[in-house]
Amino acid sequence: MLLALARTIVDAQNSSYVESIVKQISNRTESERAYLLNVTTQLREELFDGYDTLVPGEIPVVVEFELVPIYANLETSERTMTVESWWRLTWYDLRLRWEPDAWEGIETIMVAGDEVWFPEVIPWHLVSEVEPRAEPHLQLSQDGMLYASIPRKDSYFCNFNLTRFPYDTQTCSFTIGPWLYPYSALQVIPNTKGVEFAYFKPNSEYLLRRVESRAASEIYSCCTAP
Repeated sequence: MLLALARTIVDAQNSSYVESIVKQISNRTESERAYLLNVTTQLREELFDGYDTLVPGEIPVVVEFELVPIYANLETSERTMTVESWWRLTWYDLRLRWEPDAWEGIETIMVAGDEVWFPEVIPWHLVSEVEPRAEPHLQLSQDGMLYASIPRKDSYFCNFNLTRFPYDTQTCSFTIGPWLYPYSALQVIPNTKGVEFAYFKPNSEYLLRRVESRAASEIYSCCTAP
């Protein structure tokens, strides 16, 4: 059986933050490290003083989305596909910028997902969230860029055609995007680097041929804006 995934609009562990932290503290004494941690706490307090998590940092917010598939499994009898993946989300919040020179050279810090405005990016046509995601921790850079790397395991509806089984090719399409925010306020775009397969684990029953993604804007009967 051959499987083709289409229209995926995901998440590997990013080592850049760890590398930056190591660089910041590796040559410091114990007292200097304690001081740096104190400065980081002061920076966080200043950044989030008066911060409103319900208001985006700008309009529109452009979220770059990347799907990193880990494993995919078909349940033909139930017409579903279960996908283990990492979701990588990147966006900017201009309220969360700072000058590293004013903060002992600090260029990145970690923040909790509930501390910031978090983009509403959800999967549509979802049967179930097999393993609900934990509240993510994010990497925040000096220029206000936020990066989230979220492990997920989701089950999607698929319309299979098994007339040529077991020599069939199946295409399973699903959409990822905002539910309440209009396109004018929140825009989700695919990562320009393409899909990363370095972490994908092959399935013995079928071959994953390709993953395609594209951005789309549609107007539904319920709403006047896309």
